[in-house]
Amino acid sequence: MPELPEVETIRRQLQKNMVGKTIKVVEVQYPKVVHGMSTADFVRAMHGRKVREVGRQGKLILIRLEGNETLVVHLKMTGRLLLQSARHPEPRRDSRGEGSLYHGMSKRLPRSLRSLAMTDYSVNKSTEVIFTFTNGSILRYDDLRRFGYMKVVPTSEEAKVVQKEQLGIDFFDRVLTVQKFKELIRARGGSQIKPLLLDQSLIAGVGNIYAQEACFMAKIHPLRKVSSLNDAELNALYRALQTIMKKAIVYGGTTADDYRDAYGKEGKFAVHLKVYGRQGKPCLRCKGKLIKSSIGGRGTVFCPKCQK
Repeated sequence: MPELPEVETIRRQLQKNMVGKTIKVVEVQYPKVVHGMSTADFVRAMHGRKVREVGRQGKLILIRLEGNETLVVHLKMTGRLLLQSARHPEPRRDSRGEGSLYHGMSKRLPRSLRSLAMTDYSVNKSTEVIFTFTNGSILRYDDLRRFGYMKVVPTSEEAKVVQKEQLGIDFFDRVLTVQKFKELIRARGGSQIKPLLLDQSLIAGVGNIYAQEACFMAKIHPLRKVSSLNDAELNALYRALQTIMKKAIVYGGTTADDYRDAYGKEGKFAVHLKVYGRQGKPCLRCKGKLIKSSIGGRGTVFCPKCQK
């Protein structure tokens, strides 16, 4: 599942490439991806809208449109938003009725867009929605496992979506100072620290990979109870999360399984991981053997020797 660094990487790429562009054609290949309205209403709602900015809350992408409406996208486990140049062929229609709709079907794309295909971006079985902009560029949403969704809400009601998703403070929100971080963590004194970091209702954006890495950097055993952590350890954990996730964004996130950025590229941070995926290998700090355990239902790699 994409975590905050991966979603923030995509957000920045969309912000750079989509702002100021107007949606001309929308094709929905998989109707269930649209929540809160019919596919036909979704297509009509998107047609002619100009992108104003692209925001993020936790792992939600918020594409804000002129007219004070927001396209909310949740990638869930395997969702991908892929940007394409104007060289893609016209998306194919099929006979599935509402599941494959254009706004203005009679207005075919220019011949130049139909003739030059980009091999890496061919429409496939996991393609759910295709947005074509007036300049011919394309944004495509693919989701192999089909857990993600899109919905249109008034921009003023974004907070309601966040609340419905039970998202806490975004980890990179300026409100989340080290003091606020410690206050939130200490309020759950009976919890184990690593599963607590994954609780999106407390702090949004920290996922399994970066929680493991931060616990390692801070030398904290992932099974430690919050009540056992002193002030210095919580300070170290906050700094570790800040350092690791900022660095991960610089490298475009981590591709452990299916993640790709908006350009279809893998994240490059995997080579910098110290524990995730390294079970059975020597600890890079103390040379002890890293072990893997299921903690809170998630695989967790740590060093039993130097993480106390």
